[in-house]
This record gives sequence, structure tokens and C-alpha cells, in this order.
Amino acid sequence: MFIFVGFLVGVLSFTAGDPGLPYAVAPTPAELGALGDRLAHDLRADGKPARRIGGSCTDAACARRAGAAQRVSRVVFSSATRHLAMIWTAQSSVVDVASGQVSGPYDIGYKGDYEAIRAGLDSLADALLPAVRNSSASAHVKRARRSR
Repeated sequence: MFIFVGFLVGVLSFTAGDPGLPYAVAPTPAELGALGDRLAHDLRADGKPARRIGGSCTDAACARRAGAAQRVSRVVFSSATRHLAMIWTAQSSVVDVASGQVSGPYDIGYKGDYEAIRAGLDSLADALLPAVRNSSASAHVKRARRSR
């Protein structure tokens, strides 16, 4: 028996990146979660089947496990770094859950306050589009275990 696992992109919360400055202010957990919400929204606005999934990851292995648990095809994992009061960067990578192949990282810089990075995530979503494209080759089939 086969169960079709449709193409779906899971978007994790952002993690705080290392600003490299001992006095830099890290984004709050609420801000990092809201960035994940916004990125998922921007991907959906571009017609991609994306949804937020719980948690955050700093590496592909963690993101792949999260994606397998949530039964999604690809997972976007990201970080946001506040270097100075008005300088931000955001970085995202996409991992294919079935193969473990990673696309990225995709980096976008922002000048402005938190709202500037939040509003500017549409640029990051645009950069991610080739890695999250929906195609029949991206969907995969899993063999279900039979209960005895």
C-alpha cells in the first residue's frame, strides 16, 4: 500500500544569528517567530503550498527531522541577526526532506528597525522560490507499513 505525501513546504521559526558583537541586541523569541509567520505568508502569497511548523533549527539535519515529523516535502530554516540598531540580515536555507539536499543559504540585508526586516521578507521569499517550486518531481511516495 502506498500513501502519497503531497508537496508542502514547512517554515520553521527563525533562530537568532550571531552578530559578532558583544553588545548587539538579539531579536526576541516573539520577533523570530513572527518572522517565520511572515515568511510562510509571503511564500503562500506567491502561490507556494507553505505552512508554519513548530520549532526552529540551526542546521539541515534538525530541519529534516522536523519536516519528516510534520510530513512536509521541504523545510525552510532561517536565522535573523541584528548587527546594530538599524542593520539586520536574514538567512534561509531549504532542505529536501526525502533526499537531504540543501539549497542555500539565501542572504538578504536590511537597513531599518524590526518592521523593516519583517516587511522586507518578501525579498527573501522571492529568493527562496526556485528551491521551493512545486513540481511533480518534488513529490514523493512512501510505502506504508501494514499492521498485522
